[in-house]
Amino acid sequence: MQIFEFKPPIKIHTELNPKLWKGEDLRLEVNRALMRIAGEFYKFLDIRAHVKDVLITGSQVNFNYGPESDLDLHLVIDFSEVECEIGARELFDTKRKLWKEEHNITVHGVEVECYVEDVNDKTVSSTYSLTRSKWLVKPERQEIRYDINKVKKITRHWEEVIDRAIATKSLKKCEHVRKELKQFRQDSLNQDGELGLGNLAFKALRNSEYIGKLMAAIRAYDDQRLSI
Repeated sequence: MQIFEFKPPIKIHTELNPKLWKGEDLRLEVNRALMRIAGEFYKFLDIRAHVKDVLITGSQVNFNYGPESDLDLHLVIDFSEVECEIGARELFDTKRKLWKEEHNITVHGVEVECYVEDVNDKTVSSTYSLTRSKWLVKPERQEIRYDINKVKKITRHWEEVIDRAIATKSLKKCEHVRKELKQFRQDSLNQDGELGLGNLAFKALRNSEYIGKLMAAIRAYDDQRLSI
């Protein structure tokens, strides 16, 4: 019987990550590095639509960053300007995954994740504009108040779901769980923000390496599918 080990999902620091920030100002070399990455990512996308803004968001733009937190780099584009048969959102999600497979980019040891965001998407957490060098939504130090027992229950549920999916050795089922978990987290962020129970459970799963376990299984089963 596997022992359930819960790793707390979040810790509030007294300052933003000093590797990236000097007080509430983004370090100049970090800004320059991120803009270079954004430029390369845009070229990789191979589209004609103009970039409206370049943003960073997520835990590394807040006081709740941790050792596993990455830095979310978003290119803001008007999806209506993109001509694509499969739809802009699906196109960019596919491109993002291909970029991630080919690159492992860090800034002062912090992994950078690249995304494309529609100009009409709602900002749900602290956000900093690289192109304008200003905060769009400033982070606030919040007292941690959440029902830890509920987070533990949700985390354990998803660990069991992941374990069952991996045990089937089915790529389709593992991919389905990944998509469900991603949507579960996004729904939580949209409804309750960074301290939503679903987002906290996701962070706990990441801290316990269950997210990595699922992704490793997906890669392995995909390799098996392509092998003879």
